Amino acid sequence: MILHHLFKNADIRLAMQEQAAGIANVNGNSIDTLGYDAVAFVGIWGALTATQVSQFKVQGSNDNATWTDIAGSHTTLLTDGQSHTVNVIDVYRTGYRYLRLVALRATANAVIDGAVAILYHNENSPSAFADASVASAPTFVYLATAGTP
Repeated sequence: MILHHLFKNADIRLAMQEQAAGIANVNGNSIDTLGYDAVAFVGIWGALTATQVSQFKVQGSNDNATWTDIAGSHTTLLTDGQSHTVNVIDVYRTGYRYLRLVALRATANAVIDGAVAILYHNENSPSAFADASVASAPTFVYLATAGTP
């Protein structure tokens, strides 16, 4: 029997820590994509103050020092009623080794609850979740009969 698990051929990293309410832009953690073709960034917004102007984007770098915006990676600007929501940016074969999520905040306070990067479409098996930002490897659950607890 073939078992299909999301993280069988993927890895996960902490892309951005929680950020208190603010209007300053925040650069996320550098994600080394060596061995992977794609990264899905999952950014989580907290409370948004009325009139805020907030969105995520992705930047790339080949030297982990000079960063360039990835065209088309900006999420739609959030509306004031979108507190406690998630944005996903899925990038594929960007040509950059390092990627990072950037939170753009202006005008009024926006809380960032955090973000993760899911690396996938890898050349080899993942590195057993060796990144220090991951507390433990995923727990896989297999039920012999679908729907049976």
